[in-house]
Amino acid sequence: GDGHTVALSEAGHVFSWGNGEYEQLGHNDLETQRAPRQVEAGRFGGEKVVFVAAGGGHTVAVTAGGRLYTWGFGYLGQLGHGDTVSRLVPTLVGAGAFGGSAVVMAACGGLHTLVVTQDGGLWACGHGSYGQLGLNDEKDRYSFERVGAEEFGGARVVAAAAGWNHSVAVTEDGALWTWGNGDDGRLGHGNAQHRWVPTKVAGAGLGGGRIGRCRGLPAEHAVAFAMGTHGRLGGGGQAGGAGAGGARRSSRLQGKAASPVFRLKEELVGMIVGLSGAWPAGRAGREEGVVRLLGGVAARTRNEPPPRLLSPEASR
Repeated sequence: GDGHTVALSEAGHVFSWGNGEYEQLGHNDLETQRAPRQVEAGRFGGEKVVFVAAGGGHTVAVTAGGRLYTWGFGYLGQLGHGDTVSRLVPTLVGAGAFGGSAVVMAACGGLHTLVVTQDGGLWACGHGSYGQLGLNDEKDRYSFERVGAEEFGGARVVAAAAGWNHSVAVTEDGALWTWGNGDDGRLGHGNAQHRWVPTKVAGAGLGGGRIGRCRGLPAEHAVAFAMGTHGRLGGGGQAGGAGAGGARRSSRLQGKAASPVFRLKEELVGMIVGLSGAWPAGRAGREEGVVRLLGGVAARTRNEPPPRLLSPEASR
């Protein structure tokens, strides 16, 4: 989030820490936590939590039963409870809020929230000043409202992400859709125009590749994309200029030409292996770390030999 962090353990326990002044930590107080502290498991109706996300000053969790809990700063309706009241602890969003469909995942922006449901629907609530809710206006919503399926060409939504005041979704056909504040080109449409409804990013701008999980990417290479000029996104822009949010671009990106596509190849593999270097238990532990960084779980027992890492050439 903006000043706090939420984490989920394999056991389904939620931990949070950081700034608590907006009630976003879920510990029933406004205290700052300088180390991870578990949110009481009983706050989630006895269910295992399977997904968490943090926003500017609010937090969300999804349970194994497809229920959504929200808490924290609610001033603009971003908690989806039909009001602007903040919540000190995880609070269940009404069962009928999503047309009876289970929640698969959620995303928190600065002051808005997106939800993807099992039927492929996308729902939004909170601040809408730049059209970031995708509901064809700039109004705030205090309850979740569904973005029309026609806005995505009738395709099912499978994933969503939210920035401070813009939003992104991926549909089952591998298409990328963006809307909201378009400053600095963050929507990826080649201009700084704001969009009030989801707008498909041209396939040519993504190297012709599909967006999706590993199985949805072209087999011959890995593709990463970034939009806007913020250094942490890997975007282009003028060398030395400040990116979105006022952050300076990193020295590694100085002088790079603006482009929405980076083919990482060896760099991608090297980065993952490098990040896993701190994983414990020697070589086997590092390989476990690679698997986890890629979003998987190593399927082996202690007595089995560790899998061999692919070379950069093979990994391409």
